[in-house]
Amino acid sequence: MKNFEIRIFALQLVASILLFLGLQQLFVLAEMELIELIHSVGQDNFAFYARKSDEFGISNKLKNLATAKLILSLIGFILAYIISSVINYKRGYDWKMSVFVVILCFVVYQFKIIDLPTKYFINQSLEIAYIGTSIFAIIISFIVYFISYRIKP
Repeated sequence: MKNFEIRIFALQLVASILLFLGLQQLFVLAEMELIELIHSVGQDNFAFYARKSDEFGISNKLKNLATAKLILSLIGFILAYIISSVINYKRGYDWKMSVFVVILCFVVYQFKIIDLPTKYFINQSLEIAYIGTSIFAIIISFIVYFISYRIKP
C-alpha cells in the first residue's frame, strides 16, 4: 500500500460530505406537507402549535422525518465508505483513508457543522430548495470522487 495521500484524502472527504448531505436532504420526500407547514408558519410558531395540540399527528410525522433523515445519512456513510474503499483499492492507497473519511463525515453529521444551503432557493419552491440542492450536491460529489480517482500522486 502507498502512503497516506493528503490530496486524495481531502478530495474524498469533500465528496463524501457532499454525498451524505445530499442523500440526507432527500428526507423531505417523506413528509412534504409537514415541511411546507413548518415553512409557512415559521419554526417558532410551529413548535408552539405542536406543543399545544397534537390532533393532526404532527409528532408522529416529525418522528418519521427524523427516522428518514437518519436512515438516509447512514446510507450516505455506507456509500461514502464503499466508494472511497474502491478508489483506494484500485489506486493502491492505504485503506485507513476510507475509515477516516467516514469518521469525519460522522463528526460533521453529529455536530451539524455543515448543512446544504436551502434558504436561497425557498422563495421559488420547497421542492426545488430541498431536492434541487440535494441532487446538485450528489452530482458534485461524484465529480469530486472521479477527480480523486484520476489524480496522479
